[in-house]
Amino acid sequence: MSAELGLLHSTEQIPGYQATFDRSNKPTQKNSCSDKPTLEQRWWELVCARKAKLKPQKPNSLTALFEANRDSFFVIAGSIPYLRAVKHDLLRATQHLRVPQEQLLIVTSKVDSTMAATFAPYLIRAERKMSQHWLDGGDTTLNIRLAGHALLELRQALSASVVKEKITTYTRGLPEMVQSPKRKRNSIEEVDN
Repeated sequence: MSAELGLLHSTEQIPGYQATFDRSNKPTQKNSCSDKPTLEQRWWELVCARKAKLKPQKPNSLTALFEANRDSFFVIAGSIPYLRAVKHDLLRATQHLRVPQEQLLIVTSKVDSTMAATFAPYLIRAERKMSQHWLDGGDTTLNIRLAGHALLELRQALSASVVKEKITTYTRGLPEMVQSPKRKRNSIEEVDN
């Protein structure tokens, strides 16, 4: 998923761009409970419409992708701003899967109450302790690393709900994050000595 280019195949060559749904530094339009599209959801609809015109032979939305692949498994990794942006498209898309709870997983690190209620059957929460005790790496790539692990598990289990339960159970057993001790800032005199 790309905020500027829509759905992309992993082999597509893409130009650099700066569009994002993550507006961490700006107030976000939280309209998750409403049927009225948010600015981000409207943007996603426009990106999908543009993609349909530019590449009509390729799926231009999650709905089109799921409809064309009714029996496939899907793992979506995204931050809350991205999931909010594609929310309506994703809800429509799940209607095209034969058994959505067995075919779809959504990996994200943060979940607000509305998104949790909307996507509960599919959600796997990427927790920081996974990085420290299981999936080595930093927080920035945790969603995608967990999604990769979920894909590997899906190849064996062939059931999204089984994979979700397995990962959730394993995560519960992980120790909590080990906090680094807070360091006292040294004064110039202490550094000189």
